[in-house]
Amino acid sequence: MINNSTICWLGSGLSGPYNITGPAAFFGTLGEFKDGTVTAIGREENSGVSGETLVLGIDIEVDNWIGHSEAYISQITLNGMSSPPSITIQSPSSTYSGDVPLIIEATDLFKDLSITYSVMNSTGYLIYDNEPYNDPTMLTGLEPGDYTLKVYAESMIGLISEATEEFTVTEKGITVNVTPKTLNLKSHGRWVTVKIQLPEDASTDDFDLDDITIKVNGEPVYPEWYTLGDGYVVLKLSRSMVQELAAGLDELEVTVTGNIGDISFDEMDTIRVINPGKMNQNRENHQVQSQKGKGPRQNSKGKGSKPGKGNNGKAKGRN
Repeated sequence: MINNSTICWLGSGLSGPYNITGPAAFFGTLGEFKDGTVTAIGREENSGVSGETLVLGIDIEVDNWIGHSEAYISQITLNGMSSPPSITIQSPSSTYSGDVPLIIEATDLFKDLSITYSVMNSTGYLIYDNEPYNDPTMLTGLEPGDYTLKVYAESMIGLISEATEEFTVTEKGITVNVTPKTLNLKSHGRWVTVKIQLPEDASTDDFDLDDITIKVNGEPVYPEWYTLGDGYVVLKLSRSMVQELAAGLDELEVTVTGNIGDISFDEMDTIRVINPGKMNQNRENHQVQSQKGKGPRQNSKGKGSKPGKGNNGKAKGRN
């Protein structure tokens, strides 16, 4: 066990007898090094090492001056730690739509760690290959599918650990719903409502009305006002303006394009158009035309039909 009474020295070249005329050699107990009191052998030069000095490496020397020997060293622990760095993958962790946040934490006795990561799709293709990680970042350009994230952390003494996380990228999941589903041109309502429903993990924090374009049968219609909810946006269109665009039509196509945060979308919904006044007029016209086409049944000569034909008003027939 290495403790404060263990004899230590600073590396001073190849092993062998100390040469007082050569480079300074610092020799003392670990406790003396930590106290900062070790000086060079035969000199007053201080080692410059104290309890605050970062240890970059530890060499264990096995002398074989007398004869050949072998040494096996294992189960080394540093302040009770013998395991490699610990890794915590905070994100990703489950299912995402759009870009995926990458947040990794790694801890070790030595704070200066090297962290890298790779992302592989379900076919084994590497989307990200051994990329260095420094700060939280975003995984971009991932198509819908299943992925495997592998994170590697290496300590200053060469201990390496690995962590793996599975996650899924889905379609962006934006849906658009326009109401009313039936637009009555004789109605005196004020609004046509467009509701944009976001995926579960999306937020409306970055919503900007200028990023949204709404078209009714290809004609731009700007919302009169809007409101934000938990995972959705509601926009109000002037009903009178929409009804003007619906004149003479049976159906309207409403397209909504734009982006909210990092989610881009291009969605379409349809609504039915009715005109009750026009429908009643058509029904009345149909009834008038039907009445004009009806009357007493006549033969081709315009005479009324007779019950039968024969002498004395008797019908001819077989007995």
